[in-house]
Amino acid sequence: KEQYNDLIENQCGFLESSFETSWPQSLDKFYTKTYLLPYLSGQQWLDIPELEASSSHTPQQRRNLNPLQTQIMPAVDLVEKESKLFILGKPGSGKTTFLQYLALQCQRSQLLPNLVPVFLRLHLLKSEEHTVNQFELVSLLSRQLNNQEYLNYLLEQGKLLILLDGLDEVSDTLR
Repeated sequence: KEQYNDLIENQCGFLESSFETSWPQSLDKFYTKTYLLPYLSGQQWLDIPELEASSSHTPQQRRNLNPLQTQIMPAVDLVEKESKLFILGKPGSGKTTFLQYLALQCQRSQLLPNLVPVFLRLHLLKSEEHTVNQFELVSLLSRQLNNQEYLNYLLEQGKLLILLDGLDEVSDTLR
């Protein structure tokens, strides 16, 4: 894990701005605690008995069936709790910054210390000359870590924290 310290620090340790000439600045200097909704506010997953029971509720009662829809929680807590997350947000809402923060904290063993973070900026790979095969995740990870044997070990052991940034910036065929 330590062999990738410089890579993660260079990829994730700085914020860049097209508005300021004094940038990039240290992420540690500007990062603030992030909160997330654990579920999409309109999303509900009900089992058949719950669905049948809800049919007798008024529209107001049905909207309130999912108490989590307005509950926010610290994003780091959600990362520690869930094995897979998909973070949605408007441009400029901090998605990339949060992923960078996760990578740094993981690399520094302050969060998910048993994992090795891999931060992939997908927008850098969206060129039309690439084929779908070149975008296979294992291929991208292999290029990032530059050590196929170590990558295989990490994948087999479930020891990777894979952070994909900019999924919305690649074409639908490559998603």
